[in-house]
Parts: sequence; C-alpha cells; structure tokens
Amino acid sequence: MALTDAKLRKLANKTDDLITLSHRDSLRVKRNKNGCVIWQYRCQYLSKPVIMSLRYYPELLLAGAR
Repeated sequence: MALTDAKLRKLANKTDDLITLSHRDSLRVKRNKNGCVIWQYRCQYLSKPVIMSLRYYPELLLAGAR
C-alpha cells in the first residue's frame, strides 16, 4: 500500500513503538522510539542486502523520496 503525506504526518512525533511501513520500489519509512521518521531504501551491493538511510521525513518529503 502506498504512503501518503497524511499518513506520514500522523507517524511523526509519536513516541509509541517501532513501526516500518513500505511504500514502493524498495522504499520504506521507519519510526523509532523517539518519534523520528526516516526514509530507508533496500538494495543489494556485492550480492548482499543493504539498507540505506536517506533522510528524516520533514527534511525529505514524499515526492523527493520517490
């Protein structure tokens, strides 16, 4: 299921538990325990899975992450 800006705004600054939501094309967001939402990209490098952290949500919006 694709993410929207409304879903991301609801995720930000809540200090519940860890949550990871997938978007598309190996792109996902992860909220940690202190409420920060970070964009992550999953890929392979030298035949090993790698997760690259891009930027935090308010700095990098949905359109920029795509």
